[in-house]
Amino acid sequence: MRNSILLISITISTLFSSGCSKVLTIEERAPMINIENNFKNISLAILDKRLNINTPSFIGVLRDFYGIPTPIVIEGQESLSNYLSRLVTIAFNKSNIKINIINTLPNMSHEQVIDALTRTPAKKSVFITLIDWRFEHSLIYDNSWCQSTVLILDKNGNKEAEKTFKGSYNIPSSLNLGNEVLLIHKQCLEKIFSDQVIIRALNSTIDTDLGLTSQ
Repeated sequence: MRNSILLISITISTLFSSGCSKVLTIEERAPMINIENNFKNISLAILDKRLNINTPSFIGVLRDFYGIPTPIVIEGQESLSNYLSRLVTIAFNKSNIKINIINTLPNMSHEQVIDALTRTPAKKSVFITLIDWRFEHSLIYDNSWCQSTVLILDKNGNKEAEKTFKGSYNIPSSLNLGNEVLLIHKQCLEKIFSDQVIIRALNSTIDTDLGLTSQ
C-alpha cells in the first residue's frame, strides 16, 4: 500500500511539473457562487455513495500507453466529500455566508446525515449525495463524470427542493493535466449552485416545498 501511494504521488507531481502553469491554489479551485442567502448561515453535508469505490480519496485513473490504470487520489488522501466541502465553504465565505460542515462517512445513511443537519443552528441545509464523480485520462481519450443528487432542507429537515445533476465533461487541454483535473470539481459544483431551483430554495425565506425536479 505504501508503494502504491508513493507511485500516485510521483504521478501527480509529474503532471503538475509539465508545462509552465502553476498549481492552482485551493481558492482558485473553488467554484464561483452567486447566492444571496438571507440567513447568512447554511449547513452542508456531502455523502459519498459512489459505486465500486473503496477509497474515499479516489478521484480518477490515468492510463499509460498500454492502457494500464493508475488510481489517483486527493493529496494527503483526504476524502473526496471533505475536499468538496472545503471548496464549497470557500465559495460561500466570499459571499459572507457561514458554512457548517457535517463530516460524513460512506457507510452513513441519508437519515443519519439529515438528522445531523437538523442539529446545527442553520435554517437552510444543502445535502449532496455523490453518485458518480471521477475522471479518466489516457493518451487516446479523456473524460470526467459528475452525477449527484442535491437536497435543500429547512431547519427541521423538511425537503424544500431536490434535483439530480448528471454531466460528462471533456478535460480541457489548455492547462497542465494536474490543473485540468482540479478544475473538473469546480465545474461540477458550479453547475449545481448556478441552477435556479437550488438558488431559489436557498434564497427563500419561507419554508416552501419547491417539488421534485431532475435533469
